[in-house]
Amino acid sequence: MITSFPREFATGFRCVPFIIAAFLSQMVTEAQISKRKGGFGSLFKNQSSRNENPEPGQVDARAVLLKDIVMRSLPADRHYREILADAIVLTYQRKNFKNLWNHRQMPDRLYRSLSQHLLRHGVPELMALDPNSFGAIPRKSPVNSRDLGYTIAIADSGALVRLGPAPREVIWSDWDKGDRPGLNRDTGETLAEDLLKVSSYRTFNAGAAIDSMASRNWIYRELQNGFVASLRAASKPDQYPTIPDPATTGIAKPGQPYAYAGQLAETLALRGHLTLSPDERRSLQFISPELAAGIKNFQQANGLTADGIMGSGTWKVLTMSPAQQLKTRAINLHRARLLPDDFGERYIIINLPSAELFTFNGRELDFTMRVVLGRSEEEEFHTPVFRDVMREVVFAPYWNVPESISVKEIYPKLLENPNYLTEKHYEIVNNFRDDASVFELNEETLAKIETAKLYLRQKPTPGNALGKVKFLLPNQFNIYLHDTPSKQYFAMENRAQSHGCVRLADPPKMAEWTLKSQGWDQSKISVAMDSSTQIREKLATPINVYLTYFTSFPRPSGTSAGEFILAPARDIYKLDIRDSAALASVLP
Repeated sequence: MITSFPREFATGFRCVPFIIAAFLSQMVTEAQISKRKGGFGSLFKNQSSRNENPEPGQVDARAVLLKDIVMRSLPADRHYREILADAIVLTYQRKNFKNLWNHRQMPDRLYRSLSQHLLRHGVPELMALDPNSFGAIPRKSPVNSRDLGYTIAIADSGALVRLGPAPREVIWSDWDKGDRPGLNRDTGETLAEDLLKVSSYRTFNAGAAIDSMASRNWIYRELQNGFVASLRAASKPDQYPTIPDPATTGIAKPGQPYAYAGQLAETLALRGHLTLSPDERRSLQFISPELAAGIKNFQQANGLTADGIMGSGTWKVLTMSPAQQLKTRAINLHRARLLPDDFGERYIIINLPSAELFTFNGRELDFTMRVVLGRSEEEEFHTPVFRDVMREVVFAPYWNVPESISVKEIYPKLLENPNYLTEKHYEIVNNFRDDASVFELNEETLAKIETAKLYLRQKPTPGNALGKVKFLLPNQFNIYLHDTPSKQYFAMENRAQSHGCVRLADPPKMAEWTLKSQGWDQSKISVAMDSSTQIREKLATPINVYLTYFTSFPRPSGTSAGEFILAPARDIYKLDIRDSAALASVLP
């Protein structure tokens, strides 16, 4: 089993001596101390009296001291130190600074138990803290030092699997910009609630404790299950025969000769997708009906197009080594920690690498559709990873042309063809409001287009770049979901073809799902989409939208949120490469 992780995590976990005088000088003012009879000695006496609570508005010296101890005990590289320290202090406050744990029932090798279960969540074993290493906890600690050692070690393991070893801005830098739909459990309050629950177990179990404190969304759960399976596979020797990339040898279609049919059949059989006997597998010289069926089985199980063709896309997934798969799933597991536990009652998930959209009503998957997203060649066109709230549907919309497109793409065309605006139904406006002033094209307005002092918008017409409807989730990136007249891209495997917004394969279906509760049916939607004037419809109940990036994604395979296929997806924006570097110290 792959359990070897960088040993630098083993350093820095030992406590440093605590300087109580320095703490007091920083955290308790002279004015506060002077109000207490007996000076410093009396202050410590009050701290050790666990039945004495501070008056309202008064500093709880025990809590301040305990937080300082915890902060000094946690390794400096824990990005969540402040949150975790607050959680531990809050937990002990609610227990009136009494012991959280039955010391007689705690396992002798708690560190080892924590290590093993951290690994199952994609966290290196050596990142676990040993509760026996906190020997420098001062005698004046407001809680039992042994009990505090258990608490720090257990709470830190819980924070590692919930908040991750790296801050979210390192992975998804735009995730928390703007609206933040969904229920998160990333505060000291929520960590304290879980810690209190774990400490109430009649018999402590490290695995159950870590699992209960980990992220709870279904994407994390399925990826964690897949990661554990990859751990088992990576512990076994590679047993698959070599198959060259069809990009160099040529793709193989059903009924066609294929020089590597035997090796392909053997690999599919080992993976459980083909039932031919060993002699039948070895004798194959072409893509037989049985072999084509085995290819389709594998493709369907991995979220690929089930066409029975042995091409580069299928080859890449089929020949991925257990070590590669383990690393990919580890990267995506760290991403899944950033998602909220509860996505909301009705929500949309768009997975950019697979260019797919999923709509959910509670735990039920309503439907899925293909999408087109931002082009990968230029970073400025990449669709960002973020979350927001859909609030409005606009039928027969104007297309408010982004400044970059007006200046870089349309302005040069105007220099060549002054009739371009008329032919494409553009207007020159001073803003994008419904009451904007419209200007004629002349030398003055042309110059202002070049300098972005005037703007362009495309009128509601059949050729409008947004098609006949758009779905607004106001955000700083000016990203929304919309129709398109360019339907050909939805049939492509690589659907990263837009300027950044998300184009929908079936906008009427999305409109009906979005507005059904407000009395909109397909007939009413059709009339609105064909309108010559813009129609706005506010959502009575906003819908949460999550634009995510998973190159190993638990693709819903049925009508229930409980049926999934852990499918690979192309790394369109090369974020796996970037995140591999950012997470290098914690990846297998």
